[in-house]
Amino acid sequence: MTILTTVQSHPKLTIAVSVSATLLTAAYLAKRQLNSLCPGVSLSSLPRSSAIRILISTAEEHTTQAPPPPPPWGLTTSPLLPSWSSSTKPANDEKTSHTIHSFLALQTTIPTSLLSTYSSSSTPTPTSNNNDEDAYPLTQALLSAFLSARSTGPEARFFLDVDLPTLPISFSSPGAHLFGRSNPGELGAFLLGTWSTARHLSVSPTTTPLPADVPRPPTAFPSNKIRVAEEEKPDAAGAVMYWRAPAGLVETVDRLAAARGMPWRMVEGGYQEWIVERTPKEEEVRVTYVTVETGSLYPGAGHGEREGEGGGKRDWKKMPGWMYQLHVAYAQWLLWKTLRRLRRGREQRVG
Repeated sequence: MTILTTVQSHPKLTIAVSVSATLLTAAYLAKRQLNSLCPGVSLSSLPRSSAIRILISTAEEHTTQAPPPPPPWGLTTSPLLPSWSSSTKPANDEKTSHTIHSFLALQTTIPTSLLSTYSSSSTPTPTSNNNDEDAYPLTQALLSAFLSARSTGPEARFFLDVDLPTLPISFSSPGAHLFGRSNPGELGAFLLGTWSTARHLSVSPTTTPLPADVPRPPTAFPSNKIRVAEEEKPDAAGAVMYWRAPAGLVETVDRLAAARGMPWRMVEGGYQEWIVERTPKEEEVRVTYVTVETGSLYPGAGHGEREGEGGGKRDWKKMPGWMYQLHVAYAQWLLWKTLRRLRRGREQRVG
């Protein structure tokens, strides 16, 4: 009787509770569907030639803390990374200044035909239907579909696509602008490189430097040249993108974290990798979408400054767990949109 009385006397509250319950139920069911269609996998499930897998595996060699720091979201170890500027210095000169905040890899299997015949404004001509073709052009098609699908979201219309890149994108040109703003200090994404086991191509930032006017990645990035040369099968290829968060926002949050004792931190940027692997079934390929987010170990210190130089004190704070879960859902949504874009492209060709 009490509940019935409350409902009758507070109709607006009842409507608000009903709407909230409906939205929460819809969000729960949508997340379950995304988990089924775009499941997460561990780091060991990536091909050994994966550029991001090598980034993390190499970074683990720098972990010498005792006791060990808390692991990032999605990993069991706490990799440390040197800054991008150390890429031009001798190996023994490297100083670890960054850590990984989160790792996520989504993997699924799709028909080869979805990629082999895909074309968009980013890929002026479709790739061949020949199933004997290696995975490299399929990776280009995957990245093109991703960029096309991502550009339809509200985040693209309001702030990510303020500066539109020149199309078609050159997948052989490190530093190519993919989306966001192209100016240093703003939110933007750029191509770091592509790799292929069949074509012996590797991501090698030290031997293939970025253009001088392009913003730099947040951390040093090792080459996967040796692993690519060792692995010819299974046929796999990938494309790596790096992105930077707005420098002013990062510095503001980091200084607050240092001065006010905030329990969480802001990421400086990160990397994303799109991988296509041939499977024993010629009509199927394995598609993997990998994301890594990084941040400075010294909140409050200026870029490139270490403890004692800019007032920054080393700590291991990272993004809160609920924010990581939002990032996971957003990545799943982007991959789902990419697969939908590929399927719609096939339907349009058939129709």
